Amino acid sequence: MISASQSARVIEFPCIPWKLDDGGIHPEKGSWTLTPQSLRELRPEIEALLCCPNCSAVMPFAKLPTDDIDRKHQTGVLTRRDLQCKCGLLFTAKLLDWDKRRLYCVAYETFRGLEIVPHKEYLHAETDVQARYFFEQGHVRERYNIVGIAPVVGYFADEKDRDAKRLMVD
Repeated sequence: MISASQSARVIEFPCIPWKLDDGGIHPEKGSWTLTPQSLRELRPEIEALLCCPNCSAVMPFAKLPTDDIDRKHQTGVLTRRDLQCKCGLLFTAKLLDWDKRRLYCVAYETFRGLEIVPHKEYLHAETDVQARYFFEQGHVRERYNIVGIAPVVGYFADEKDRDAKRLMVD
């Protein structure tokens, strides 16, 4: 814990994929990366690895309920206060691009007899391919036709359409 006489400096850590090979993990100084799958299987609570900008030591990182995630940024910035490296560096870490998922809309149709019923479903994913996969996993027992999948930027509705049946996602 930081005493009143000390103050932690704020350090922004960009998300950079680190190189992995048979020789181990090769961190980028002053960055963070997602935990490699092999370590995640052994220690599922470790979500990320930080590399100290001072000494290049690698620190495991598990998200805590007290962490602050700033959603003003599209990809989220996770802030953790009062971290200390083994080299003695005291800092507040800002992990940039903590959540790279975006909000997607899946426009699809279901069938009620001869009637075609339009629907929209919103979900988070990194790509439209991933959004399609997540959607399909949740609708395995349903007969549907996907009209389109796109990242959500905004939406517009006809003011006369109180039920928002003609909603366009932009």
